[in-house]
Amino acid sequence: MAPFNRRESTCDAFRQTAALKVTLPWVTAEWERTTQMMGQDYWPYGIARNQATLTAAVQYSYEQGLISRLIPMEALFAESTLERFIV
Repeated sequence: MAPFNRRESTCDAFRQTAALKVTLPWVTAEWERTTQMMGQDYWPYGIARNQATLTAAVQYSYEQGLISRLIPMEALFAESTLERFIV
């Protein structure tokens, strides 16, 4: 049996059109537009899959004086959040 995937479950709920899960009448059209523009996996999980975005955020923060040094990726998050758990 495959592990339960909360994100996939949530995405599946948005794809259902018989009874909308939210009170936004255009949610189906917005879901379709978003996935066309950003692909099916527009909420990537994990540091590896977000490496470019995180690196850019650190670089921009440094360049704009928001942080005093470039912070290594492994120092951005508490060590316990780097572990992967399957519920």
